[in-house]
Amino acid sequence: MEELTLMVPTYYGAANCETERFPAKEEFDQPNVPILICEAEGVRVVLGSHAFQDLTKPDVQIERRPNGWAIFLHPVPGGDASGLVYFLDDGRSFLVPDGLGSQGIVILDREEKVPMIDDPPPPEATPMFNAGLPGALAKALAQANFALAGDSNDDEHAALLALVEALEEHCDSIADPPMTVIARASSETPR
Repeated sequence: MEELTLMVPTYYGAANCETERFPAKEEFDQPNVPILICEAEGVRVVLGSHAFQDLTKPDVQIERRPNGWAIFLHPVPGGDASGLVYFLDDGRSFLVPDGLGSQGIVILDREEKVPMIDDPPPPEATPMFNAGLPGALAKALAQANFALAGDSNDDEHAALLALVEALEEHCDSIADPPMTVIARASSETPR
C-alpha cells in the first residue's frame, strides 16, 4: 500500500485578522500536525496521525465514481460517515448529510462562523489516553466511546454506554485534575 505522510502547519490567519488571540503566530505556524494519505479502495486521509489503523483520529475517504468523486466525512474516529460530498465532473457539487456518524452535519449560512474553529485550545483539556488508565484500558474506553456514535442495536448501545460511564467514573476518581473527555458520544439511543 502506497502512503504519503505529511506534517501540516496550523492556520492562524483568519483568527489573527479578527482579534489578537494569537499575536506571536505567523499565518501558518506550529503546531505541525501529522496527516497520512494512503490507498484504501480509493484514497483515505487520516487527520492527525501517520498510522493507518489509528481509530482515535478523524478521516476522509475519497472514491472515484463513473461521473465524479464521492468524499465520505468521518469526524468521529472509527464511526460512520456524518455525510458525503459529491463533486461531479461537470462542476456541480452536493452535500448529503447522513447523521449516523456523529451529531450530524450542521449547515451554516454563509455569514455564520464555525463555532470554536479558531479559538485557542483549552489548556485543561486532557486526552482520555492520559487519564491515568493503563494504555490498553484507555484505548478500549476510547474505542467504546467512539463506537457509541456509530450504528449499534439497543443492547450493544446499552453495554457500551455502561462500560464508558463506569470507566469515566473510575477515571474521575483517580485523575488529578479531573479528566476531560474529548469527543464524548451522545448517550441517546441510536436511530
